[in-house]
Formats: sequence, structure tokens, C-alpha cells
Amino acid sequence: MKKIIFLLMLIMNVFIFAEKLHTDGKNNLNKLVGNWGNSADDLVSIRLKNNKWYFGSYCPDCQELSGYNNGMVWDIIQNYKNGVFIVKNFYKIPSKRDKNFYFAYDTKYKKLVELDSQLNIIGIINKR
Repeated sequence: MKKIIFLLMLIMNVFIFAEKLHTDGKNNLNKLVGNWGNSADDLVSIRLKNNKWYFGSYCPDCQELSGYNNGMVWDIIQNYKNGVFIVKNFYKIPSKRDKNFYFAYDTKYKKLVELDSQLNIIGIINKR
């Protein structure tokens, strides 16, 4: 019985102490324009072209994917909710359930943040 209570407390702490997104609810894509990444292999880029916002991710061996151009795969950015954006079908891994990439501009950190579908911060990405 003690083990079950301990396990329930542990699970509840994960949800209570998860870092939440801090946003003003506005479209902050103009603040996200440019290159972002924490390492050379983790490079992403956000650009405006022909009145559409594009999300580019570095992938040197992805020539067979649509949207491939000079080592980057480009996908269209769509609004998700209140300042959160989504790139649909971003992940090509068959075992991953949610294949979408969620991101936003966090007003607390003033950086690009990667989110899960419940808008919890998974990772913070620095400007390059």
C-alpha cells in the first residue's frame, strides 16, 4: 500500500512541477525570425517568404523529403493556440505517437521553446 501511495505522489509531482509556457497570447513570430539551435546538428530556422511562415530544420541526409533545400527541410508553420505554433507531421519516426512539433516564443526566457501537446516546455532553444 505504501508503494502505491508513493507512486501516486510521484506521478502527481510530475504534473504539478512541469514548466508551463509563459506567453502574452500574441503572434510573436517576428521575434522568432532567424536561426536557432543549441548545437551544430540542432539548427532550426524561421523565415517569412511569400506571406507564409516557414520552419526549416537542418537535415543533411533528407534529400528524399519534400521541402528539402540546401541541407534544410522547410515546412509551413500554422497557428495552434494563443501564441503557440505547430508544424504538422514534423517527426518521421514511426514509433512516435504525436508527429507534430509545437513551439512558441516564451516571454519569461525570451527564447524559442519546444512544447508538448499540453503546452509544457520540453526544451529551450537559444538564438544563433
